[in-house]
Amino acid sequence: SKGYPINTDYVGAGVRPYLRHARRIVEHIFQMYDDDEIDEIYVVYTRYDSALAQFPQLIKLLPIEMFDYKNIDLEYDYQADIIYEPSPQAVFDNLVPEFTIGLLFGGMVQSYVSEHTARMNAMESATQNADDMLADLSLRYNSARQYAITQEITEISGAAEALGDRSKEEQSL
Repeated sequence: SKGYPINTDYVGAGVRPYLRHARRIVEHIFQMYDDDEIDEIYVVYTRYDSALAQFPQLIKLLPIEMFDYKNIDLEYDYQADIIYEPSPQAVFDNLVPEFTIGLLFGGMVQSYVSEHTARMNAMESATQNADDMLADLSLRYNSARQYAITQEITEISGAAEALGDRSKEEQSL
């Protein structure tokens, strides 16, 4: 609606999230990033908090910058230098795609769960509304039926009384 051009869409990837879909998408966006077709990559998804609360979420996939992760609490405070085998660049080249796939897949799963939770809540609300409507209609039906029965009894009683009065008149004659 804002007029931004859409380079690629991944139809059906969020319908049933599979890790292979996330892997295929990340491979494609990494290739676009490496080819300088795009500068930044963000993912917008619906974050699931509870059955009653889902919120929009925006996460930055690329470029990965250290200050994006500075508020992470570590279990251990490492004092020694870490020796990487293979090289730090090789570790980085393997970890970043897997990390990015994990982030994207997590967003896909969160959106999937949020959508189904929203549907479940809508169906539960519709069922409750239908039950309320059935109870109201049942009450109205029973009232109308009771009114009709009472009306018939009144008419029968009136007719019986009229016949009783008529037979008394005939006996007195």
